Amino acid sequence: MKVIGFNQGQIGDLVMNLIPCKSIKEKDPNIHITFGINKKYESIKPIFYKNKFIDDFKIWENYDNWPSENDSKFLQDNHFDKVYNPMPPHVYANWWIKYHHTEEVCMMHEIEPPEDLQIYLNPWFDKLEAYKNYVAFSPFASTAVPNRNMPVDLANKIINFIHSLGYKTIQLGLKTDPEINTTIRPIGGAIFEDAKIAYSCKMLITVDTGMNWIMSGYKQKVLGFLSAASYPIYAPVINRMPRNPNAIYLENYNMMDINFNLIKENILKLLEL
Repeated sequence: MKVIGFNQGQIGDLVMNLIPCKSIKEKDPNIHITFGINKKYESIKPIFYKNKFIDDFKIWENYDNWPSENDSKFLQDNHFDKVYNPMPPHVYANWWIKYHHTEEVCMMHEIEPPEDLQIYLNPWFDKLEAYKNYVAFSPFASTAVPNRNMPVDLANKIINFIHSLGYKTIQLGLKTDPEINTTIRPIGGAIFEDAKIAYSCKMLITVDTGMNWIMSGYKQKVLGFLSAASYPIYAPVINRMPRNPNAIYLENYNMMDINFNLIKENILKLLEL
């Protein structure tokens, strides 16, 4: 049996859709899964290499008006037994009150969620030795959703603390993101290159970003910062953040109001100091 999907959304959405793949493979390992990625985010493809839940890839031509003529021809020529809509609607309004994000993704595809919602990514590449004494920062979500970005003042305060411990810092993200006082900042690194850096560092400090979801797949140490004002109705952290046994998420209505002693305490914990 051959199936093709799944969500062709942004980086975090793509990573979340490994959970429907996981559910399918756990029920029948012989099902052949082609994982769809829109050409807009084609650079993320290497992150999914050598993944036990993916057998092949398809780069979709269209994003908003899927499928394009070429996409439709590909589907017709390959005779899939099941085609999962890359952009299905949400099943439940205010889903975050009751369900984890990946559970809702499964239900959007009419797939029963697996018991274990831990995302699996295979770190098939070597760690970059140059970053072994760095802490990675991804403090800007680069999204129109309000309250997701970390205030620059808070980011710089955290950076100063990390530098005082003898570690260096690196800022990851878009070239258009505000600059913070990290030791270095890559010049517009591709998402896969940034992921290799983040995985090679001691830990990642982030907000609600795609990098947060990627690092959860690698079980990298993560300290995440969240605003309780990001959703119109309060969303429990456990439902909107990836399952990662090595992650700690701190939240307040305003990020600047998170107790700084608590921040320092958890940085020391994750750095094992």
